[in-house]
Amino acid sequence: MALPDNIVQCLLADDSQTAWAAIRNELKYHFFAPFGENNPVEELIRREKAIEPMELCLGGAAWSLWNDFSHDIPRGSASLLDWWHSGHGGKAVIVLDGLSAREVPLLVAEAKKRGFSVGNTELCGSELPAETNAYAKSLGFSHRGALDNNGAGGAHKVTGAYTITNQLPWADLAKIIPHTPRVFIWHEWPDLRVHDLAGHGKGIRELLPEVVQQLRSDDFWALVAQLATGREVLITSDHGYADTGSFHDAEQDEKAYLRDNFGANRYRQGELTSREWLPPLALTLDCPTGRWSMALGRTKWAVPGGNKTLSHGGLTLLETFVPFLTLSKL
Repeated sequence: MALPDNIVQCLLADDSQTAWAAIRNELKYHFFAPFGENNPVEELIRREKAIEPMELCLGGAAWSLWNDFSHDIPRGSASLLDWWHSGHGGKAVIVLDGLSAREVPLLVAEAKKRGFSVGNTELCGSELPAETNAYAKSLGFSHRGALDNNGAGGAHKVTGAYTITNQLPWADLAKIIPHTPRVFIWHEWPDLRVHDLAGHGKGIRELLPEVVQQLRSDDFWALVAQLATGREVLITSDHGYADTGSFHDAEQDEKAYLRDNFGANRYRQGELTSREWLPPLALTLDCPTGRWSMALGRTKWAVPGGNKTLSHGGLTLLETFVPFLTLSKL
């Protein structure tokens, strides 16, 4: 599938703000449409394939747009704080660690089917690098684990929240929700499974059926319904994930460079070694948590044990765009 001429023109000739707005609209066009009668796993894989030309352009001729990503795309953390501090009613956040743009139509369809009113449905930007600690720090938490059992204290930016983080099954998590007006939950799923299934011979075709099952489960929506009693609910994420198993293999000299700089990861703190590539294989950017280098585009490289098939922290669209969905009970 070729990238439409108007999108190519926009990415290569327009200012970065216009280009990123067009990119976000294209992602919403591909990923927000209902599934209909299609098999959801096959449909998600088809949709990701449809944005590959845009990804390749962003990793090639239009690579410099990534320098402006954090300025031109509203960050999910800032949008969360704006929402949290607007109004005075009850609010509940569910951060599903590693949830991506792929899952939005599942959430919307199930919410409507189960009697929720769907409010804002949007895509926001992750922090850079697209990883957990950067997001935690953007909200004023020292790290994700600090939220456990309301342990985050009062110095963070999500003021007045009772905080929870764990990996409990949804039904068990529902049992520990307090009767307080403002609750902030950061659950470790699906990121735990992204890492579990990142090994050679595994990957997205094992992950997606589980994601579909969980987001259509009665237990998950019973948890959401409990949180929505007297509260508006926000479902969002800290970062997405990449189907790195489908990325193209780096050339031999590129592979050595990427492995030497990143190992099995897609990001690292600090500068890269000195060799220059055009288009670059990675970018070094100044981020709120310091200077970070991130692998650019849909390239994979082997490490001992093989290629990672699922990952996050690099500069691709499904790593760096996150869902932002508000719900309430009708």
